[in-house]
Amino acid sequence: MLLSHKTELIINRQPLSRNDIICLKADGNYSEIYFDDGCKTLLALCLKKLENRLTEPNNYFRIHKSMVVNLDHVKDVVWDRDYPFLVLSNNYKVAIARRKKEELRKRLYFDLPLPQPLSC
Repeated sequence: MLLSHKTELIINRQPLSRNDIICLKADGNYSEIYFDDGCKTLLALCLKKLENRLTEPNNYFRIHKSMVVNLDHVKDVVWDRDYPFLVLSNNYKVAIARRKKEELRKRLYFDLPLPQPLSC
């Protein structure tokens, strides 16, 4: 069971802060939720439906088709040309979809220019 309120979710009768969620990962018609305490849980809810319930505070971002991340838990961004990825607070590395790269940059840096690779 999943209910949503403004700042917390109720999952299986347990109130959880939205800030405790690091990321959501699709697993078919199920979704895995990873928490900042190292725990994870599996819900019988597809990622799209779960994402719609979480994006209200606007700090969640669909990084590619099977992953939604909490931008408050982004520790680092590696803007590698061939394989850009995020490092989350749990040290989990998440690939950034090519079509999401520009949108993510705008969300994280508020329209600052993308860092350019150094040339020799």
